[in-house]
Amino acid sequence: MCDQKSYCGILVDNNNRKPLARLHFNRTVKYLGLFNESKEEERVKVDTLDEIYEYADRIRATAKAYVSPATATGSAKDVNPNGQ
Repeated sequence: MCDQKSYCGILVDNNNRKPLARLHFNRTVKYLGLFNESKEEERVKVDTLDEIYEYADRIRATAKAYVSPATATGSAKDVNPNGQ
């Protein structure tokens, strides 16, 4: 996580080029920032923290987009780190 002045950023591998979501909770109206394949943020209003669960599939899809294609397919060379 990376705390900024206007939001709390949730990053993959602590890399600011891989944003997973942003929590805009500093104001009266709370927003969840979700990202698409182009890393464009879409803000959705949330009234309670439990509403974040409604966006779990979108957050997972963003996380999967950061996984390399070889790892996603589970090829044998990626499964065995010793290369055997």
